[in-house]
Amino acid sequence: MTFWVYENWRAHGHRATVHRSQCGHCNGGLGRSGEPVTPNGRWHGPFTSFDDAVGGAQATGAVVHGCRSCAPSASRGSSPSGQRSISDPSPRVRRSNPPGLPGWPVPYGDLLALGFLPFDLQPDPRDAGLPSSGGRRWTTLGQVPDSSGVYAFTVDDGGVPHVAYVGLTTNLWMVTKGRLPQGGARPGQRYGGRPEYIGQTRLRVNILVCEQQDLGRRVRHWLRPLPPRT
Repeated sequence: MTFWVYENWRAHGHRATVHRSQCGHCNGGLGRSGEPVTPNGRWHGPFTSFDDAVGGAQATGAVVHGCRSCAPSASRGSSPSGQRSISDPSPRVRRSNPPGLPGWPVPYGDLLALGFLPFDLQPDPRDAGLPSSGGRRWTTLGQVPDSSGVYAFTVDDGGVPHVAYVGLTTNLWMVTKGRLPQGGARPGQRYGGRPEYIGQTRLRVNILVCEQQDLGRRVRHWLRPLPPRT
């Protein structure tokens, strides 16, 4: 399965929407017009993975979305005839909860459509070998928006990701980097900070992240910047 990104620089502002290649709006990167470039925008791709497509969308500098029609996700392959795709956001799919996965299932396409951007977590090698029960340090990778926002942690083992925790912050740098862009340390706000410095709620999330990583599952930090208050 391949993915494409349509960068639209006119309608609805500067947006980059991730599509499955077979999506009727995408048509293998030619869109409905049959042209890779239109007066409103252009197609980027193909991308061989969902993660690469999201990275390509972010590289445009536009606001990233997932197509609501094809609901792109990290799942591979297609469902048998008569069955729903795992990216289908129907209530029937949402009620499923595979044993061992914390939180609630929410397809990648839904998170992108809501304006969330995915960020990977990198364990700190200084804490390698330490038990997850006490928490460990890790870093949220990527260019974090300088704004207030909503953040979430997801866990997946190759299927629909589960949202394990959601929070709100006055600046996304505080929960990811433990400081503000202009300076000023906030070590107690960073979820991946030194366990002895963070509060109890953040420590519980930190331990959850470490436990899931030790099980070989992928944990990601999703950030949704909010517009400034007027």
